[in-house]
Amino acid sequence: MIGPNGSELTGGNFMPDGKTFFVNIQHPINTNTPPYNNSTTVAVSNYAQYLTTLGVEETVMNAKGFSVYPNPASREIRFNKVTDIAIYNASGVMIRVIRNTSFADVSDLPAGMYFVQSISGETQRLIVQ
Repeated sequence: MIGPNGSELTGGNFMPDGKTFFVNIQHPINTNTPPYNNSTTVAVSNYAQYLTTLGVEETVMNAKGFSVYPNPASREIRFNKVTDIAIYNASGVMIRVIRNTSFADVSDLPAGMYFVQSISGETQRLIVQ
């Protein structure tokens, strides 16, 4: 995948069912013409048909647990299941709790490292840009 001039591609992540792959295109230079001057997330659907060819379908399809994407993020994060979550800063201080959700707005958080913990205690590191 190729992004606009000056951008970086990050956060490649599969949905748990292995059928959709997400890639973030972040921080293109602001002198690009619209819409190529904005960050975006691209979802590639029906990706599972290509995984069989690559021989990695079983690994992705059997992925379990709690996952957070896109990561790094700048606006919103999503989870692979509906859950209660808590977001902690790098010092371990709880800064937010959200109940019964599959996403969270992180646009107001300062750039840095955070931890997202599900109700079952599974924790994922999160980078906010």
